[in-house]
Parts: sequence; C-alpha cells; structure tokens
Amino acid sequence: MKYTVIIADDEPKIIQLIKQLGHWDTLGIEIVAECTTGQDAYDCICQLKPDLVLSDIKMPVFDGLELIKRVRQAEVNPFFVLISGYRHFEYARSAVQLNVVDYLLKPIEEEQLNQVLEKVCLNIDAQRQEQLNMTTLSDLEPMRQLLLREKFWEPLLNGMWEKGNSPHLCSIDACNEMLGMDISHGCFLALCIVSSLNAMFEEANSLGNQKIEHFIEENLTHQMQVYYNRTFMGYVLIFNYQPEQRESVRLAIKALYYYILDLREVYGEMKLNFGISSETSDFSELSKILSEALCAEWGRLMTAGNGIMEFKQIEQLPRISLNSPKVLAYLDSIVDSVRYFRIEALGKTFAELSKAVSERNDVFPGVLQKSFYHLEDKLLLYVPQEKKERFRENYYYAYLNARNYVKLVENLYLMLVRHIEEELQGLKEKKGKPIIVAVQYIQEHFRDQIALRDVAEAVGVSETYLSKLFKSEMNIGFNDYLTQFRLKESERLLAKTNLPVKKIALQVGYLDEKYFSKLFKKETGIKPTDYRRIYG
Repeated sequence: MKYTVIIADDEPKIIQLIKQLGHWDTLGIEIVAECTTGQDAYDCICQLKPDLVLSDIKMPVFDGLELIKRVRQAEVNPFFVLISGYRHFEYARSAVQLNVVDYLLKPIEEEQLNQVLEKVCLNIDAQRQEQLNMTTLSDLEPMRQLLLREKFWEPLLNGMWEKGNSPHLCSIDACNEMLGMDISHGCFLALCIVSSLNAMFEEANSLGNQKIEHFIEENLTHQMQVYYNRTFMGYVLIFNYQPEQRESVRLAIKALYYYILDLREVYGEMKLNFGISSETSDFSELSKILSEALCAEWGRLMTAGNGIMEFKQIEQLPRISLNSPKVLAYLDSIVDSVRYFRIEALGKTFAELSKAVSERNDVFPGVLQKSFYHLEDKLLLYVPQEKKERFRENYYYAYLNARNYVKLVENLYLMLVRHIEEELQGLKEKKGKPIIVAVQYIQEHFRDQIALRDVAEAVGVSETYLSKLFKSEMNIGFNDYLTQFRLKESERLLAKTNLPVKKIALQVGYLDEKYFSKLFKKETGIKPTDYRRIYG
C-alpha cells in the first residue's frame, strides 16, 4: 500500500459505510486505525503518523477542528478531510483555512468519497516529490543555502548593508565569489509582500507559502535574478535585471500579485499588499530600496485597502522626524505604561495618539513604520524571554489587521491592554497576591508619603519579604520602583499640563521642590523646566 489513513467518527456505522464505499485497494490506501473520539484519534495520529485523516466535525472529547490544531502543534502533518452534516456545512468549509484538503457531506456517497480520495492521493504524491526535491537540493548545497540566508539577507534586513562592515557586501563580484551567487551588474528593485497567510495557518511553513515560492521559482527566476526571503508577515524580494527588462519585471510583479490573490479560492479571503521600491543601479543601495519597499507597503494604511503601492506614490509626503520630542514622548509614555502595568495611563496616551494620526493622514508612512518597530524594540525589553515570540506575533497582527492609521492605533492599544492584563494575572497566579497588591497600592497612593512599611502593612506581609519579592519578581528594588513610578508621572504632568514644578512635585509625592528637581535631573539628565520646554 502506498498511503495510510485513519478514520475518526463517533458513529461506528459511518465508519463502516466509509470502509465499504472507498476504493481502498485500487487507490493503494490502507486503513490503519478507526477512532470514535477526538482523543483516540489524536493518540493514533501521533503514534501512526498517517498520510490522511478522515474526521467527523463533531466528536466527543474534542471536535475535528480542535483535533487538527492539536495535531499541528504536535508537528504531525497528515492531510485532513472533514466529514460534516448539512447543518455544519459552513463550519466545515471554514476549516479550509486550517489546511484541510476537502470536506465530505453526509450522507456520504461513493462517487463523492472516491473523488476526494483520488485528490488527496495526488496531493500526497506531489508533497512527497517536493520533499524529495528539497532533500536532494539540501544534500547538494547545504552550505550555499545557509550562506544565502544568513550572509545575504541578515545584514540587508538589519540595516548593516549600508555600513559595509562585511567583505561580501563590498561589491557584486565579492558577493558572487564569497556566497556563490549570480548577481549581475544592472538594475535592482525591492518588493515587500505582506499577507495574512501565516496568520491564517498559525505557521510560517504553510502549504500556501510553498505554493508562492514554487511560483517564484518556476515563473520568475528564469526571466531574471530574483532573491527572496520569507518573513513573519510575508516576503521580501530583490529583483536583479537589465534596463531592457523593466517591463518584464513590472509584469512579473503583477502576475505574482494576482497568483497569490487567486489563492483565496482555496484558503478563503486574505489580506494582500505589495510595496515596490524605486529602481537603483547601485549595489550598495540594496538596504535603501528594501526600506523603500517596506515603507511603500505601509502606504496601504492611507488607502484603506489591498493593492500595490509604489514608493514614488508616497515619497513626496510631509515627513516628521522620529526623534521629534512629540514622537519620543508618545513612545516613552506607552513603554512606561506597559512596564508599570498602567492601563488607564495607556488609554490616555493612545487616545491622544489616535486623535493625532486622524488629523494627519498625509504623513510619510516611513515615520510611522520606523516608530512602530522602534516601539517594539523598547517594549520587548520588558517582556519575559519566554513570551517574546508570542508578543511579537500579536504585535505584528495588530498591524496586519489594520486598514488605516486609526485602526492600527486601536489594535495596538487593545493588544497591549491584553498583554498587561495577562501579566497582572500571571503575577497573581505565579507570585501570589502580595506583589500585585503592592503594585496596585503604589499606583493608587504614590502621591502620599508612603514607605516600604506602609505597603507591606497594606499587603499583609513583612517588610523584608516584600523587599525581596520586589527584587526577585520585579527585577528592581522597592524604593527604585517607587521613585521611577513617581518620576514617570511627573514627566507626564510636565509635558501635558501648565502646573508649576512645585505643585507637580507635591502631586507625585515630594514635599521638597529642590529635592524633587535634583532627583529628576539625576534620573533624566535634565531639569524639570528643560523637560517641559522640550516635550511640553
């Protein structure tokens, strides 16, 4: 037998019917297990690793969709065909987004069943051949593939290309010689592709991405040099061609766009946007044109829709410096609110930010793009290591699911609120009640003359224990935490109000204005009056 299958249905008579109707011997399929619950099916799939699973939508313990998710998490990848009654038809059809090959409607008919089985067998054959080809390629050129990804793309994506601090980035000839590439003297163009395919499958190495890469290899690379790299949100590509091929490049990009768009017929509705850079003949400007392509893709937030955006359409828009006091104040306020679990302060900042972006829809997208990634870098400093990857995913989804600037701000706010709430819940569960009560007490009473003993008494623990708890769980001493919290609030008051420095000092818990000003300068590097002049 060439293929193996597991049948899962809580009705034994349905399993028997499927066994009777299927042309198993003709198709070369062996039934290796029959299961009546989601748990049994999961155990058998993990143990036997079949090529195909025929599973009912509704089963005891957990249903067909939950079964698929758990199997994928276990890194077992059989093809799935779901069985459904008419009343669950739409439910089954939506499962196509989980890489389900097809679905069968009850009552199951012989012709319908065998057509689906034939289709799956063809898919299995294609997958096996692709894996064989990839294995062969991997055996022949493992080091070349590694060098292409790490030594070509990593410096390009991280902005190191322009610095020229690697020998293989000095010239086309050096790059070709050291990396075994075939870059030609001529023109270069960058393309940024952002789609929701990875989000739909909850994985980067999906069948959809395999199809895209196959299309690039089969339809583009024979016309010109095309170098591509998969990212979390899609792809970045570098086209290398001769001047007389400009029209071919334009048509190739359009063909790729519509090919990916047509995948909707298989995977359902998706978001898809292309950003295209300007053209350059200077090899040293690859990092620059890649940045332009990323920036052009961000331009979609101005048009609130899918499509292709070229850098030349947005390059003349008014620009705001990322280092402007107003931009930096927004970013710092967001980071501080997340760091100190201040949902109310976070809401105020995002309300102001939403108003600001709604009034300036014509701003050059590159500023917002760089601010977005700059904010991510700062926020990740205060995210536990084991949660960084998930935080990044949720952060990027906030962008991916936004249709305009205002919606992006809203998505980011909701995402960060969820993060804070989860962290607070984690404090409760992991560390018990004392630390979370202590943090909340400080947030509510920082204006008063509180000390460690006051907080310890409110929490109901000893001062020694609370002091150790702050250092071990918050990675900062109690007094330092209280001081930083007060000074961050004073920064907000200095920037947002006209209150005298003396009154601000009182409002954040300092009776002595001179002591407050001295402490403020020590922590921030400038006087309170200078801070107001710069950020107010």
